[in-house]
Amino acid sequence: MKWKYFLILFLSYSCQNKEKDIVKEDYLSISDVRQYLPPSYFNGAKLIYTDSVGNEKLLYTKATEKLVALSDNGFEYQAETFKIVLSDPNNPSFQIVLLGNTNYSPTGNLSIYLNGILMPGNPMGSTTATIGFSNGEPIVAMWDDFREHVIFNGKSYNDVYITIGKNGLERKESYSEIDLNSELGVVAFCDEKNTLWNLDRIEQ
Repeated sequence: MKWKYFLILFLSYSCQNKEKDIVKEDYLSISDVRQYLPPSYFNGAKLIYTDSVGNEKLLYTKATEKLVALSDNGFEYQAETFKIVLSDPNNPSFQIVLLGNTNYSPTGNLSIYLNGILMPGNPMGSTTATIGFSNGEPIVAMWDDFREHVIFNGKSYNDVYITIGKNGLERKESYSEIDLNSELGVVAFCDEKNTLWNLDRIEQ
């Protein structure tokens, strides 16, 4: 897969340069993150998920985008952001939130990333996936559980980042998994009973 490569040593999503060598820009775009997700996520899509016995769950997407003012050691700049909420019309308390952000790290390096948060603010703890980007491509870090091919409830998906939420060494008892890829966005997740739901189709 042409865009995949491995980050070996560092959490930073960009080359380690000395801060004095970094040329900073006063406007940061997240077009790479936006293009990673299906365009329908930004246009009010309907996502239909199924469980292992064929039950269906409908989620709606709602996207908001804005420009934020940031500062890094006195350097003022603006950065694009977006927030996409996946909500269940039959369960108002349920949410999956996708966040696209970019900023300069404390070392002065540029960070661009997508967060996928399953049930933010859940008192039992949420599960969060993070995908970093560099040179216009998503990063597969050595600590990522990245699968070129995976099957959920009998359906196949490609190039999936799998995130399992844990309490210590034990898998969480609810909302314990969120799985992402570029083709479909949120391809699977676990609900309050840890039932696995996989994406069946996207409708406008």
